[in-house]
Amino acid sequence: MEENVNSHLEELTKKVMTTPDLESPSFDFKSSVMTEINTIEQSSVTTYEPLISIRAWVFIGLALIALVFYFVFGDITVTTGWLSKIGIERFYSFEISSPITNLNVSSTLVYAIVFFGIMLAIQIPLLKRYFDQRISVSS
Repeated sequence: MEENVNSHLEELTKKVMTTPDLESPSFDFKSSVMTEINTIEQSSVTTYEPLISIRAWVFIGLALIALVFYFVFGDITVTTGWLSKIGIERFYSFEISSPITNLNVSSTLVYAIVFFGIMLAIQIPLLKRYFDQRISVSS
């Protein structure tokens, strides 16, 4: 069995050794390939398109800010309305007060939050421009 395998291996090595060498590419092969790659148009499949548009992000942000202001400064009262017919009014006999009205915040914390917000607003566009340039150079 081993002799049969050895004979096949010897035949294979003889064939490999007797065949001529592989052809080498032409002198300007790399430059011709690169010019062909540069002439190919960019596919529309690879173009970046955000999942959520800028208008949608602005709307979401404004809605969140309005919701926070409503909970902080708004007057939240619960009316029973049609629930009194069902008998659920006993669950709404208490008043809901804003939990943030009794919160005392130091001025240092306020300054830190404002500074963090300013730095975040500055760094996001800078990082976006950096990564956009990095992507445009590599593609």
